Amino acid sequence: MLLSAVVLPLTMPAMNPAGTDTLSVINNPKKVVVIEEPTGVRVQVLGSSDDPTALFEYSTETSTEGSTEGSTSEDKGGNKWKINNPFVENEAAGWSCAFGGFYFGWGKPHLRGSNPGFEKAFSSSTEFGILNAIGAQYKWSTGQTISLAVGVESRNLKAKSGINFYKGENDVIVAGTFPEGATKTKSNIHVTSLQFPLTFKQRIYKEIGFFASGIMNVNWAWANQDYRLNDIDHHLTTRKIHQRSVTFDIMGGFTFWGIGCYVRYRPQSVFKGGYGPKMSQVSAGVMLAF
Repeated sequence: MLLSAVVLPLTMPAMNPAGTDTLSVINNPKKVVVIEEPTGVRVQVLGSSDDPTALFEYSTETSTEGSTEGSTSEDKGGNKWKINNPFVENEAAGWSCAFGGFYFGWGKPHLRGSNPGFEKAFSSSTEFGILNAIGAQYKWSTGQTISLAVGVESRNLKAKSGINFYKGENDVIVAGTFPEGATKTKSNIHVTSLQFPLTFKQRIYKEIGFFASGIMNVNWAWANQDYRLNDIDHHLTTRKIHQRSVTFDIMGGFTFWGIGCYVRYRPQSVFKGGYGPKMSQVSAGVMLAF
């Protein structure tokens, strides 16, 4: 296959056919031809000012066995694995590593049914995490991507001023009060989750797209109480609050050049039946590198 044929008016180095590290100077070559072959590349220099009929050749051989220099890992199907840049849409189709989706959001629990004492207990909730800490994704040439990954999240359900979340009779979480005379009061339910999102993304135009995720969460939760009484600061943590070990959420949003917004719906309560308020939650926020 003929790649190029040019006349070089300047002096150029030419390689000898033996492949040794020597340097030959050819003055005013008439033509330089580069030929790509299955076994390597061959360079021909035709003519010079000293000998118009001279022919100089140099060839390189490429070994297909045992060479790892400059190689890219491939699976048996021939697809190249690569780490994507989460801020730039990857144009190439095929498999790659999924990483990104740092988010921060706000919401408020929505109580369902009868929840004595919790009618006005919650102030708000905050959440932050990464959707794809590590995972795999496949992209089609038409701009669709599907991924399965592992992520983490930290979430706080904050109590209103003066409300204290603690474990009462029969291990049930109640919304009570702080000891009389307590100041600087603060209480919340904290949830840490290992999340497994299955995500579909569709590119709309260039770096603009939308996504939808179904997420399985593995949860750990506890209640925190902070207050000051008689000039002593109290920081209490109540564990084993009978949270649901596994919950399922849905999440979706839009992305613009790696920055986006999202909405997340949590239909299941934090607590197992009978151990805390029955609730669902909608939150919204911003997302980076997704």
